[in-house]
Amino acid sequence: MNKPAIIALILLGLYAASTFTFAILQSVHTPATAQFPTDNIINYSFVPSLQYQLIQGGVTMLTFEYGSNCNSCLDQKDFLEAMATSYKEVLYTNPDIYSLYLQEVLNDTFTSPNLTISSVYGNKTLTNPTQNDTFSALCDLMSKPPTSCITR
Repeated sequence: MNKPAIIALILLGLYAASTFTFAILQSVHTPATAQFPTDNIINYSFVPSLQYQLIQGGVTMLTFEYGSNCNSCLDQKDFLEAMATSYKEVLYTNPDIYSLYLQEVLNDTFTSPNLTISSVYGNKTLTNPTQNDTFSALCDLMSKPPTSCITR
């Protein structure tokens, strides 16, 4: 066999080996399908790596942290739950994932409530948020903002 034919066979072998190696590595490193909550309002925080993956996929996360002795928190919590319920839609890329999640975290170290909004467009933390501040921040950060954001 001549030298160019040997080189061509080696290159063809490398190409085939890399294709099969990639397929094998993909199947080994593909994480198991995560079990997502059946509702978009939860009373715990997602694991940070899962939250990051969801945000990169277009999900908007609301994390409401409050203390048990907070008097105004119930009104804020009700407002956030109503908002999460009214914007409850399935993400177009996966029917098991909502486009908006509300994580309610009871944390007695907080003297005033904190709301963190996270999306692919950034993060914003509001201390003792008002309804107007919350709605404005959501309109700025949501991947798929509601049509009511146009009239604000």
